Amino acid sequence: MSFIDELIQEEVEEQSKTIIDGMAKGLSVDAMAGLLGITQVEFDELVREQEDIRNALEVGEAKGILYVERLALAMARENGPILQTLLRNRLGWDAKDSSNTGNLTVEVKKFVYAEEDKDDSNPK
Repeated sequence: MSFIDELIQEEVEEQSKTIIDGMAKGLSVDAMAGLLGITQVEFDELVREQEDIRNALEVGEAKGILYVERLALAMARENGPILQTLLRNRLGWDAKDSSNTGNLTVEVKKFVYAEEDKDDSNPK
């Protein structure tokens, strides 16, 4: 392995650790580009090219689910309405869904944020 290849591998290992650590704290996949300090386009390219990064995303996702579930359990003990807000905002769950028969089924959806107006001088 050349010196350049070693440097690249070290960088990928550090990025992988950052991804796993960030997602283990509840951050989403979409937040990883910002956490790494790169653009979303650069992040998507990194994911396509580096198997270690794809593996880190899988591990991070599992740890993120664990984090959210532990948080939800703690919230359920202390404050049900906050738990409902978490489930609704993070996981798309609707407490008023009449098809809920007691078993919570969650469908994770990707949310897209579109900025309507960047001009802050004209508040709406």
